[in-house]
Amino acid sequence: MTDLYSPLDPFLTALRHDPDFNRSDERGELQAALVRDDLIAALIHGDGHLDTALDCLAEQGIDPDAWIGAVEDNIEYVIDAGVRFEPTETGLFLPTVNRYRS
Repeated sequence: MTDLYSPLDPFLTALRHDPDFNRSDERGELQAALVRDDLIAALIHGDGHLDTALDCLAEQGIDPDAWIGAVEDNIEYVIDAGVRFEPTETGLFLPTVNRYRS
């Protein structure tokens, strides 16, 4: 059976690792990751703002442009590989398109 993924997975960030991290540094990185992932999830669900998420990434030392590039690559992979998402997920917040054409 294949693993199913959350629709948020292509957008979320990884924990950063540094061999010099002590236990406190690791906890701090985990807390920072939770903050940025909450902001990204709010953005995707339509409750957050892009500027807020990008500012958070920059403040935490993550290049916002690199993150956007990684998200693009992840989405392309999901499409090309036919990745299946969890059936309980409601999906991504996407702009409404005009379904009715004259």
